[in-house]
Amino acid sequence: MEAVETRWQRVWAWMRGAQAERVLRGLVVVLAAFFVALFVYTAARRLHYPYDLEWVESGVLASVARIVHGQPLYAKPTLDYVPFLYAPLYFYVCAVMTKLTGVNFVALRLVSAMSALATQALLMLYVRRETRSWLAGIAAAGIFASLYLFVEGWFDIGRVDSLFLLLFLLAIYCTRFQHPLLAAMVWVLAFQTKQSVLPIAVIFLLTYWEQKRPMRVVMALGAYAVLACASIAWMNHVSDGWYSFYVFGAVKGLPASARLAALYPGETLLRPLGIVFAVIGAAALLTPVSLRSRKTAFYAVGSAVLYAAFWFVRAHRGSGNTMEAIYLWTLLLFGMALARLIAAMSRGELGGAVWVNVLLIAVVFQMVSQIYSPGEFLLSAAQRADRDNFEEQLRAIPGDVYVVNHSWDAVMASKQAHAEGEAVGAVVDAGGAQSAAFKDEMQRAMMGHKFAAIAIDGGYRDYEKWITPEELAEYPVHVAAWGSENPRVLTSQPVEILLPCSAIASGLAAKIAMPGNVPVANCR
Repeated sequence: MEAVETRWQRVWAWMRGAQAERVLRGLVVVLAAFFVALFVYTAARRLHYPYDLEWVESGVLASVARIVHGQPLYAKPTLDYVPFLYAPLYFYVCAVMTKLTGVNFVALRLVSAMSALATQALLMLYVRRETRSWLAGIAAAGIFASLYLFVEGWFDIGRVDSLFLLLFLLAIYCTRFQHPLLAAMVWVLAFQTKQSVLPIAVIFLLTYWEQKRPMRVVMALGAYAVLACASIAWMNHVSDGWYSFYVFGAVKGLPASARLAALYPGETLLRPLGIVFAVIGAAALLTPVSLRSRKTAFYAVGSAVLYAAFWFVRAHRGSGNTMEAIYLWTLLLFGMALARLIAAMSRGELGGAVWVNVLLIAVVFQMVSQIYSPGEFLLSAAQRADRDNFEEQLRAIPGDVYVVNHSWDAVMASKQAHAEGEAVGAVVDAGGAQSAAFKDEMQRAMMGHKFAAIAIDGGYRDYEKWITPEELAEYPVHVAAWGSENPRVLTSQPVEILLPCSAIASGLAAKIAMPGNVPVANCR
């Protein structure tokens, strides 16, 4: 017993010394660098994978290809092409990147990965400027990088999210430190990446209000309104009005879930960042703040708006990628809280310097809790072979093939790309004349056997909104797609190829079937 007490006394004595603080500070820096390097390694390993890592990547690349080939990003919804309901900036940035990489998934993922790295760097520099503490900035950036596991590898996926995060944080930074005109410009760029930020930008720009300088807020809001309206008008001009149809008119929210709303504080926020929130709470309670300062008002208003907004998003079934921005904001608050607590403890307040080391140990635990293996996000050789074989299945089918949620697979098989199911579902859900016209076009195509085959995802049933059972009955022969028994990392993938009855007599169904797999036919 005495030996145990002596050992704990030695540990406590070491914890009270300056050497322990140096070691723990160094460990925080090393762990932050480790997570950034781990992300770079994982993203580099996935960068050149020739197929989509996530189903929307395919349609995004098809959209970028349209820009590269001089076609409009926004156009009337047809069986050949339906745009996603996203603002355009990411697509145009990726189109520029294709000049270096070619028209492939590398361009999309490179833009996303570089944006994620830039976001981590900006977070570090932001916290450093706000607190004058490099350690706090490095810790915040390192923890954000460590969330790659919790957000299921979204940082380098070829979608708008990572570029939006960079512009979102840059807009907040400019609103906090820079001229109102510059802040307004960056907020418009963020809006033209993800239109949902439009009202949030207005609230942040209102924080420019100062009684002695009221024109600053007028300048900020005026510039934002003018620039946003000008960009909308320009996009409508070049798209014959289809930009507003998709970015504003066709957007329809998902139904709310009381369960997800209730789980938001614990499951969405505290589960990945429990220690982070404890540090923020401790700083709010134990270190004094000036309630009348613009800085306090800025972060108080920002927190109220963002935590409420993302609660609403999560309640309406927002997934992991939609929560990345609230994690970014939380880690900005964390960096400032960490610096305030360390400064107070170093001055002998709040129990003295020994608690600096306790705090740093907590930060280390937060980081270590998110360690992951890159193998969780890499495609195996067997999965790559399955996708290669699926492409061979498509190539072996003479004629047009509708790959419902992976249009670029059709392109790679030398087939024509068609409208992505995810984009079509949004237009159909919006209702109205365009929805009816699309369903009518699909009916004519299906009943007239326009397609030699249709490839569908097993977990995705929304296509039933625009393909009726009678239309599907025209393709009653089902052949398993290669890879259907060896699923990929993210979302869904093709599981079945649907063929008309003539594929039995012609031998096509047997020709494309996997070894040992018998086509299922329901032909009359």
